[in-house]
Amino acid sequence: MRDYWGYQDKVCVVTGVSSGMGRAVAEMLLDLGAQVYGLSRTPPKEFAGTYIQADLSSRESIDQAFSCIPDRIDNFFGIAGLTGMRTDFTTTFLVNYTANPYMVRRHVLPRMGEGGSIGFVSSSAGLRWENPQVQESYLDLVNADWDETVRLIEEKGMKDLGKLAYPLSKRALNYFTAQLADELVGRKIRVNVLLPGSTDTGMTNDFVQNLGSMERLVQFTGAGRLATPEEMAAPIVFLGSDMASYLSGVDLVADYALNAGMLIGKKPDFYAPRNPKYSK
Repeated sequence: MRDYWGYQDKVCVVTGVSSGMGRAVAEMLLDLGAQVYGLSRTPPKEFAGTYIQADLSSRESIDQAFSCIPDRIDNFFGIAGLTGMRTDFTTTFLVNYTANPYMVRRHVLPRMGEGGSIGFVSSSAGLRWENPQVQESYLDLVNADWDETVRLIEEKGMKDLGKLAYPLSKRALNYFTAQLADELVGRKIRVNVLLPGSTDTGMTNDFVQNLGSMERLVQFTGAGRLATPEEMAAPIVFLGSDMASYLSGVDLVADYALNAGMLIGKKPDFYAPRNPKYSK
């Protein structure tokens, strides 16, 4: 039978494999014959791939983790994230956004050849990232290096506002996906991002606490229920596969038509710009 997916014996690096979408992506890739190197701060249970401990808020930890990964990387999946409910702005932004450009530019691209793919998991909270008014809230952080990011956050008094880092980091990641996809056209390396709606993961309790109820969390999906991690893992695995060989620069919204309803005016737009730059 023909291998339509094209993951057999491919070296795949996945962040956030301890639970949720990262774990689901890693398991699907293993089932498809890939060699999976999974990064997370806490070890996953009964993981059939190669687990490497990594704290994505630390450059030193990232560098050490990638020293344990082969010289060839075929696919990279940046999935790890924090809600900001338990961490400050700096830590949340570094893990959700800054670590991804750092890993890609320092460790992934030097080992990735033609036909490789890079995929990120963002969030529907990052919608409207392309709106110029929204871009004012995050654009100066997109191309800042690690030290400059920390300095900008401290200068703007953002350090203790962990929750605000979540949507800003997701919008920054969506912008970076478009930027990187355009940059890598000549190298024939594809870059895509998935924007999940509300999904039942280890982060669910934090989102419920932030929004005030499960009912409000369910409003951020059109299906009337939370998605499963596997329902989000499937499209990001597809985007990285041979079946998506002509797809690059895609920001795929997976919210069961909620965004579609907002775009045609049938539902209120939860993501419309309304906050000034770095508003507290």
